[in-house]
Parts: sequence; structure tokens; C-alpha cells
Amino acid sequence: MIKALNKISIQSAIQAPRASSLSALLYLLCHPVQPTAQSSPKFANKIGTIFAKLFNRVLAEEIESETATGTPFSTVHLPTVMYALNDFFTIYPHKDKGCEAAYDAATGLLKRMVLHIGSDQITGIVNKTLPGAQGRPLLTTIQKEMPGNDVRRSQGGSFREPPPETF
Repeated sequence: MIKALNKISIQSAIQAPRASSLSALLYLLCHPVQPTAQSSPKFANKIGTIFAKLFNRVLAEEIESETATGTPFSTVHLPTVMYALNDFFTIYPHKDKGCEAAYDAATGLLKRMVLHIGSDQITGIVNKTLPGAQGRPLLTTIQKEMPGNDVRRSQGGSFREPPPETF
């Protein structure tokens, strides 16, 4: 029965629009199931692990299917994903004990997007979708997790001051 449920969940997640699947799974990852009196903490942790694995499967499907036919994330509605990532990094600004799998899944998505789309384009989308300081959690994570991709020099600007001029 578990294998059947796993197969059904994977098929429904990869057949839905990618932005919807990724956003919904990010929401589930940053709002983990809390143990109840009838369940154990181990069960709640297992559910989180299942969501993280499903998230990674959807991400892998996007990379594999789009690489064969075009560019990954070219058909994904990126503002929807940016909102979800920003919400995630607002709740989890860094990797804490107990949220490692969820944090790794979210940063994995972000790294793949930067790899396939580019940091300037991603930063521009974040600034357009989440103007002002609204996108700060996501932009901070981009800079922290991918230090070579300097969000300060993005075309859309950012919340950070430009580096001082050197003479």
C-alpha cells in the first residue's frame, strides 16, 4: 500500500504545473507536521522526509524533462516559486537541527535555478516580484549559499548597498 501511495503522489506531483508542485511542497516543508498524542515524533519526522524526497523528485523531473526538450525552468511560472522560496527562507533563514532535509531541498532548488537561469535573472525576478525589502530573506539566502553570485550587482538592484569604490 505504501508503494502505491508513493507512486500516486509522485505521478500527481510531476503532472501538475511545476510551479504549483514546487510551491505546495515548499509550503509543506516549512510547515512540518507536528506530532500528536496518538503519533510519535518519529512519524512526524518521517512525513517531513517524505515531502523532501517528493520535492527532490519533482525538481529532478523538471531538470530531466526540460533538459531533453529545452531549458529547465523555462515553462515554470517563476514568480510563484519566488514567493514560495521567500516564504520558506523567512521561516528558515538558516539550516537548523530538525529542518536539514527541508532546507537542503529549498537551497537545492535555488542552486539549480541559479545554475540554469543565472543569478542576475533570478535576482531581477525576485526584485520585480518582491519589491523593496520583501525579498530580503530570499536574496540573503542567494548571497549566503552562492557567494560567487553577487546579488549587489543585479540589474534590478537589491536591498544591499553597492561595494565602496576603490581608486
